Amino acid sequence: MRKFQVFLTGAMVLGFVLAGTAKSEAALIAWVCSTANCTGAGDVSVLDGGAGDGLAGVDGAITISGSFFGYEVVVNTSQSKPAIGSAALPQMDLTYTLTNSRAAAGNIWLYASDTDFIGNVTLNATLDGNSSANAFTLTGGVWGGDSNTASLSNSLITLGPIQNQGSYTAAGSAPVGSLVNPYALVIGVHLFSNTGGTTTGDLLVTSVPEPASVLLLGLGLLGGGAAMRRRSRSRA
Repeated sequence: MRKFQVFLTGAMVLGFVLAGTAKSEAALIAWVCSTANCTGAGDVSVLDGGAGDGLAGVDGAITISGSFFGYEVVVNTSQSKPAIGSAALPQMDLTYTLTNSRAAAGNIWLYASDTDFIGNVTLNATLDGNSSANAFTLTGGVWGGDSNTASLSNSLITLGPIQNQGSYTAAGSAPVGSLVNPYALVIGVHLFSNTGGTTTGDLLVTSVPEPASVLLLGLGLLGGGAAMRRRSRSRA
């Protein structure tokens, strides 16, 4: 069980921080890793529109496929703004088809990260799919909201662990955006499989405005309407 606790609670930083390079502009990045913090040999990161992106012509979408760490990554598609969602209403999606090609125990982590989200929202995450593997554990999560750097230091939503199910589903929600603006978000899944088989699924994160934000917007609209009425009466 310890390997899954590392995935869920480790204060780890992804990407440009590991590389020692700051990155402040919005950047969707997809990751295929052999370790929870993406520091293992052979780990792969692909920038939206960069080398290795099978959807290089689509802004806000990345596809990676190939053989990684004993798995055939048939589908690994990450999406964020502007393809789906926006800065003020985050929406991110990670779709995957993973086949354990060596029929032996092995781990694989998939992540998608994006930056420059703003505002106070409630995130809603769902993880569902199917697996033909006889013995597996799948865990999903959402991190971020505490800086504008892709990081696993602040866990927002934990999904699973899901074990040995032909079909599976999990859901969770959490508020985000009150700590810092703009902020980054990371979504990801971790699959540990003891046997051969294929696991297919989708991690979808959507958002709705926080009630307080909606109330403030409503009050602002009411105030603006009242001001317009006063101006109209003064001209009459």
